[in-house]
Amino acid sequence: MTSFKVRDATLSDVAVLADLAHELNLFHGDSSRPAPDDLRADWGRYEAYLIEADGRPVGFLAGYDAYQFHKGLARYELQNLYVKEALRGSGAARILLAAVVGRKVRQGIQKFSLAVEADNPAAIAFYEKLGFSRRPTDAIRYALFGPALAALTADCPAIAISS
Repeated sequence: MTSFKVRDATLSDVAVLADLAHELNLFHGDSSRPAPDDLRADWGRYEAYLIEADGRPVGFLAGYDAYQFHKGLARYELQNLYVKEALRGSGAARILLAAVVGRKVRQGIQKFSLAVEADNPAAIAFYEKLGFSRRPTDAIRYALFGPALAALTADCPAIAISS
């Protein structure tokens, strides 16, 4: 069984994040690669987390705090979640997501949202299995809150994110 570690990404991880983001883009048929210098310049506009197996980065989650002014509600927007193909089905994505969600809940966030490409049924199934509910918009959007959020965080209370 693979042992995973979730940690905050740092500026020194920008090249790794760019490589992983490039792999994600390729998965979606897009050959673009974010420039590490651009990621560095925008550091602070987003949060990034890495999941490692045997000390090597195998995936990442990037997101940001947002605010729904019309509802007076702080939320977290999950921008990207990616795990290397060889580790899909290993639980790595769930561990990474649950660790970040748990941290954000402890910071007072009670709603999480994301968008999924319509042609990515595996991601759609993954998020729905975790309790994200489909939102009625033009894009496929999901939100995690209420009992489903409590169930996800209760299931993985001891997952720590190291710096």
